[in-house]
This record gives sequence, structure tokens and C-alpha cells, in this order.
Amino acid sequence: MNDYQPISKGEIAKAYFFLTHKKLFIKIGFGSAVFILVIIYIVLITNIVSLLRTPSFDNMAAQISSNINWAAYHQSRTPRPILTTTTKFLALGDGKYNLVAFVENPNNDWSAVSFKYKFVVNGQELETRESFLNPGENRLVLKMSYANPRPIDELKLNLGDVSWRRFENDIPQVNWDIKDASYVPARTITINSEAVDVNAVVSWNAKNLSLYDFWGVRWQIALFDSDRLIGVNEINSTDFESLEDRKIEVSWLKDLPRVTKVEIFPVVDWLDKDNFKSYYQEEREVDRVNL
Repeated sequence: MNDYQPISKGEIAKAYFFLTHKKLFIKIGFGSAVFILVIIYIVLITNIVSLLRTPSFDNMAAQISSNINWAAYHQSRTPRPILTTTTKFLALGDGKYNLVAFVENPNNDWSAVSFKYKFVVNGQELETRESFLNPGENRLVLKMSYANPRPIDELKLNLGDVSWRRFENDIPQVNWDIKDASYVPARTITINSEAVDVNAVVSWNAKNLSLYDFWGVRWQIALFDSDRLIGVNEINSTDFESLEDRKIEVSWLKDLPRVTKVEIFPVVDWLDKDNFKSYYQEEREVDRVNL
């Protein structure tokens, strides 16, 4: 088979044109490359000039800083102070009183690691005590069976020296399910044909919803007649296990005429690792925000 094909006149004309204009094509290619390089240099020079004319980074940072109200920013990030919602004294008879104050940490992202407080009775300050409040916690501070030689006319609570710690993921969160809180007044029952006086009793069911076991848990009990506080008490329970559901009872030595509401407050310091049977995690070297 003969594969030879004669060259057409058109192909000969194109080849002749390319050979006779080869230098022109080279000049056009070189000129295009130069043009592209010139455009690139113009863009670079324009950007450099623009950069030199703009303020320095420090100046820009200073301008941004001057536009920010740092005082308001820091104020918004600082913890709000501990609130004292109710202060009351409850007469026990024989010149003795229970001194009570409801305190609240309004911050869900700060722990009051410690704070000092003292009751002021009829203008006289009592001894200074120390306590804590977990994030968002609301409970009592108490002075039980305080003896005063004369009737109490005025009671105040002074708070101070609060040490704050920002709530971080290295702090365990402990929750409780408290239900069936009730008050049974004093009564007389018959046992083997004999009348037996039984003290008033407060009882409730408490479930530890956390994954931590505790050596001890303190419980605060507040009794109300409608919204009027009429009785308080404190007890301790030991060896409270994770997810344990326990019924707790406390005998109330003083009978109360009318109780319509019972409130229970668990007292467990989330930062007290000594109260955890197995410490919640190994201590890590982390930066902690303290005030």
C-alpha cells in the first residue's frame, strides 16, 4: 500500500509564510512576555506604595484599642457579687436563736472559692466565718443556737474577702435529684397499749446524679409557712455513692404549728478534692483565672 500523499499548494504556502515571518513571530512572543512582566511589576509597585502609605501595625492596633471600651469589657467579664436575699433570726426559747441568711452566687461561670461572713446582731459583729458557693448556687449560711442576753431587734449579714475562680472544664459539676421532701408533725402513737410521743420528722429522697463518690454531704433544711421561714437545721450524711438514691430523715425536736413547704440544700464543694473518694481527675498544669 502506497501511503505517500502529495503536499498541497496551501500547505506549501503556510510553510513558506511561517519561514519568511519567523523573526516576526519571535518578536511578537518576546514583546508579549515583556508586556506581562511590566504588568506584574506595576501591580507589585502599586501594592508596595499602598502598603507604605497605610498606618503601621502598631498604629492600627492602637486605633482599634482606642475604639474599644476596655473598662466596660472587663466589667462584663468580672463576676457579679454574692447576693444576700433574706436575713432572719428564729427564736428557740431560753434566749437562744438560729441566725439565718440566704446567699446566692448569681454567676454560672464563676465559683466563689471562699468568702468570709459575719452576722451583726443589734449592731454588734459576731465572729467571722468562711464558706463557699458553687456556680449558680443558692443556699443558707447559719449560726445555730446563738445565745443572746437580750431580745434581737436587728440582724444583718456582712460579706467580704471573696475569692473567685472561673468555672472551667477541669471542675466537676455535681447535681442532685431531691424529691418527696415532707414534714410530719409531732404525734402520739400507741405501742403495746402504751402512748409514745414521737418527735416531728423531716424526710426526703436524695439521688446523687454525678459520677463521683463522696465521703460526706452536708444538708441544710428550711421549713416555711407559705413564704415565711419558720425553721432551719443541718445534718451530715456519710459515704454517698455515685447514682445512689437514699432516703434521709431528721428528727425535729421543736414542734412547729404549720409547715407548708420544705426546702433541702445539699452542701458539697466542687473544688474540695479531699471529699471525693476517688479524685475526679489528675491535677493538670493549667492557667487558672483568679481574682
